[in-house]
Amino acid sequence: MFGQKPEDFTGYWTYKTVVVHTKEDSTKYKLVENLYESLNIHFKKDGSYSSFILNRKENGQWKLLNNILELRSSQGAIIEMKIIEINNKELTLKFANETFKLKKSKNVLLSFSTSELKTTPEKEKKNKRRKKRITKK
Repeated sequence: MFGQKPEDFTGYWTYKTVVVHTKEDSTKYKLVENLYESLNIHFKKDGSYSSFILNRKENGQWKLLNNILELRSSQGAIIEMKIIEINNKELTLKFANETFKLKKSKNVLLSFSTSELKTTPEKEKKNKRRKKRITKK
């Protein structure tokens, strides 16, 4: 098991799963999983980070405070994540009233263009296609 030193956290971490605590949580689990399934964080050795959380790209500074990872975005937002467990393959964090497991990855591309960040819900895409078919008749 790793100690909780900054070098243990450096690298690329990607979403693995949401921890379901009770049977009642299982319905909420699917919604939370859909919201966070694209979660990626890159903790750099120089104390900076890049992340993709809730379809938003963030950059800023990170630091380790006892069992808390603090992320300070360049826009001024602060996210505190409680460290539940860490080893060389997995990181378990609690934030936003949920517990998440992240897996260590070799690398993840965290540079996104604005067009990539704008997502169209699947239902809207289908409706647009249908409208095109109707107007062509």
